[in-house]
Amino acid sequence: MIVSILAERYAKALFDLAHEIDILDKVNDDMLLVRDTCKDSKEFRLFLKNPVIKTDKKQAIFKILFEDKIQELSFRFVMLITRKNREAHLENISIAFNELFKKYKNILTVRLETAIKIDDELKQEIVDLLTEQTGSHIDLEENVDKDLIGGFVLNYSDKQYDASIRHQLNRLRRSAASINLYERKL
Repeated sequence: MIVSILAERYAKALFDLAHEIDILDKVNDDMLLVRDTCKDSKEFRLFLKNPVIKTDKKQAIFKILFEDKIQELSFRFVMLITRKNREAHLENISIAFNELFKKYKNILTVRLETAIKIDDELKQEIVDLLTEQTGSHIDLEENVDKDLIGGFVLNYSDKQYDASIRHQLNRLRRSAASINLYERKL
């Protein structure tokens, strides 16, 4: 996901500080909670972006939502973001933080789409194979898409491997269409 330069800069500052005081894993968990809170609630995102709501009201809401659930550093960071009127960027900042964390920990996010849910043994084989090929720890995100008909689609970094029946059928259709065009010209 592409995030703004502003989000990357704030995330980097928090990352460096959390790393320095050795609470990087905990702050990452906090930023995931913030990200999920933003992602799961359209009302919350609208609240963050609303310029009519005053900073002190937003900080009061953040205090209720996060004060006892996240590290003091993370909470103070959220309050600072709000004082600087950057709370509309909070979701992107938390996403950028998590990307920095994954890069630091050599974690590769892999998206696997299948037509049906696969069992744990096959998932582990996929993770083991990708770990061997990439040299990274694998964070496997699964998605079931019945439109694939069968097979799977694997995405990571800038790579995609599409072994779905839908893809094979589309290739056959394109081939048939190009053959028909060729025959018409003759």
